[in-house]
Formats: sequence, structure tokens, C-alpha cells
Amino acid sequence: MKEDTHFCVMSLAHLCSIASECPSQMGHRSSRHRFSSLDGSNRPPISLQDKDYMYMVSDLLLGGDLRFHLNQQGKFAEDRAKLYICEISLAVEYLHKNHIIHRDIKPENILLDDQGHAHLTDLNLATKLEDDQLATSFSGTRPYMAPEIYGCAVGDVTGYNDRVDWWSLGVTFYEMLRGRTPFELSSKYTPEQVNS
Repeated sequence: MKEDTHFCVMSLAHLCSIASECPSQMGHRSSRHRFSSLDGSNRPPISLQDKDYMYMVSDLLLGGDLRFHLNQQGKFAEDRAKLYICEISLAVEYLHKNHIIHRDIKPENILLDDQGHAHLTDLNLATKLEDDQLATSFSGTRPYMAPEIYGCAVGDVTGYNDRVDWWSLGVTFYEMLRGRTPFELSSKYTPEQVNS
């Protein structure tokens, strides 16, 4: 009888006992709440928390991230890019049905498994919104951030919703096909400069 071996990876995040003492960790603190609202195959098999740490166990994805593959190949054939976008679109749709905005879709956060299928990872900047609620924080990675996020940062709009993920996915798709992002926005530009 052959025994199947399944490899996993464990992520560890430190939790702060008082939010005001450690605001940078609040993304990790809310991760437990986000995962508890998910069901199905996108949920880590194990999610535990003690007084200091949150532990998440998920599948080990050995195919590397899309950034690695883009750096190696420059760009992808259209059929390959379409496959990845379709697979990630299903993950984004699943998150949105659960009222979760990812807010950091980019090649570095798309990992491939050993069969070459794409998986959306890294929910550290994700947030859960109730119906009609808007997000307001300046979150994401330039140049994948949607215009609404920049607009919110400078006060031109009151907030943004899950559509920002589709913008980021579109930028990622463009990069897969062209080998570069459509906009060159480094961290040296302020939200005001980008929004003008």
C-alpha cells in the first residue's frame, strides 16, 4: 500500500495584546477573523492562535511565484497568461463573495503549484468589509494600486471597494503579456503626484 505524502508550510505572525502598541501587526490580528469566515479549498487546513502568535498551515507551493517566472522569461504566451488570470479570477471572486478585498494582487503574490496552477497568496493587506462599507487605508503595492486608492489618500474619494482587486489583476495580466507594467510608479511618488 502506497502512502501519500502531503507537504505543508506554517506561517507565524506575532499578535499584539494592545492594538495601539503595535498597529503594524493589526493586519495579522485580523487574519484569523478573515480565515474563520472562509470555507472550502481556499481555507488553510489549520489556523491556530495562542496569546502571542497566530499559526496558519497551508499547502506548500513549490512552483515559484510569477515574478520569478517573469524575470526568467520576460513575458508569457497569451494562452499561459489567460490560464493564470482565469485561475486567479476565481480566487478573487471567492474572496469578494466573502466580502474580502485582497488589496495586494501582484506577481509576487501569485504562486504556482507543482502542476503549474496559480494560487493567490498573502492576505496580509486584505480587509473584510460589510455590505456597502468602503475601505479607506492606503494599501497595496505600486504600480498595482487602483486609482481609487490614490484618490482616497488625497481626499478626492471617500473610499474604495473590491473593484480595486480587478484593477490590480488587470495590471498583472498586462505585465504577463508585455513584460512590464503599464505605469511606472515607484515609492518616490506621493499619492498627490500620482493622482494629479
